[in-house]
Amino acid sequence: MAFTYGYCPRVDMYVESPNGVPFMVDVKGLSIHTFWPIKHCLEDKDLYFILVLVPEVDNPRYFILSSRDLNAEIRRYRDYALKKGLNYKPEWGGFNCSYALPYEDRWDALWN
Repeated sequence: MAFTYGYCPRVDMYVESPNGVPFMVDVKGLSIHTFWPIKHCLEDKDLYFILVLVPEVDNPRYFILSSRDLNAEIRRYRDYALKKGLNYKPEWGGFNCSYALPYEDRWDALWN
């Protein structure tokens, strides 16, 4: 594993799986369960997002999404927001925290 220390804008870490397969990780964090403000990204089969919810009193929760999954959830929320007439700006991106729930503790996604 290697941290990018901000030198690579879309990736926080370069990682190698136990099988020797390299992949990239971008980590996003929240302290309250509200909205993940994440912009649409270029889909890359080797790029994963780990969303970390770090509440004040509870244990951290982890949500693991591929770049394809992340973009699908952003599109799904966009479609929902536009249908409901919500103030959605595509350049902001993101989705409600509930959209990440199916990806909680999906560490296996990193090895597939």
